[in-house]
Amino acid sequence: MTDGYAGVEVIARAETMLLVFRWRRDPNVYAIEVDYPRSPESPMTGEPAESADEWAQHLGWHLSEELGTGLVHRARRTLRDGRVLLDVDNAPDVGPPGFHIDSVQFDDDDHRGRSPGRRRFGQLRQEVTNTFWVAWNCLFRRRLYGVSLTVPPEPAGESAPELWLTEPAMDDTIPRRLLAAGRLACWVRTYSEHGGVFVGQAAASWEDDERTTARVEVLYTLPGVPSEVRHALARHMIVEAAGGGALRVVTFIDDPVLPRLGFRSSGAGEFTVGTAHE
Repeated sequence: MTDGYAGVEVIARAETMLLVFRWRRDPNVYAIEVDYPRSPESPMTGEPAESADEWAQHLGWHLSEELGTGLVHRARRTLRDGRVLLDVDNAPDVGPPGFHIDSVQFDDDDHRGRSPGRRRFGQLRQEVTNTFWVAWNCLFRRRLYGVSLTVPPEPAGESAPELWLTEPAMDDTIPRRLLAAGRLACWVRTYSEHGGVFVGQAAASWEDDERTTARVEVLYTLPGVPSEVRHALARHMIVEAAGGGALRVVTFIDDPVLPRLGFRSSGAGEFTVGTAHE
């Protein structure tokens, strides 16, 4: 259906079917509940579907769009029978109004091996794709989500600041250091649509060689930015760490938004949350 998706099974129930799948390297098992069709209408277009096969195909297209535009990040979650049930109909925007949140992708080996000129071309091509998705989602009254820009590590002896998509006000020292050490689990940023600048970021490192635990190293927003933005940053970071294989996320950062995401004290000033938390 889309990159990162691996189907597990479809469970038929009395009133609904349950589509069970895995996402990227996430150790959690996800599920989406789908009603049986009560009329021969396409779940994608609303037009009549001529067969069960056509209905199923259109459902696949619909879910592919939802997953491709960040459903795993933005959907309301319920833990049921050991699975993380995603609510397709209750999937709010990832960021608060006026702010866009995405991940800085840094593990694309093919992109990393390109020359600076080709990397820049790839970045521009992604920006064109980004513009297309903005127009598409605006057409359907949706907020853009899920188009991330690939950022390669800076080659030794070469200065290419235009390849690092951070604003001067944003200190990216820690994410860079973690990346150089091979420990960067995820790097998330938020962009102000009103100010036209990046106003916050979060980063986590791998705590163990097995990559089952991620540690929050950075979580902040610039002064004047609502705390809801920091909450959204942290939530996005947890899901992104899970996508890399994390079973839990830990931190020594004591931020008021973290308990709302399920973080609890585990002693010695540390806080922890499981990645399957609702």
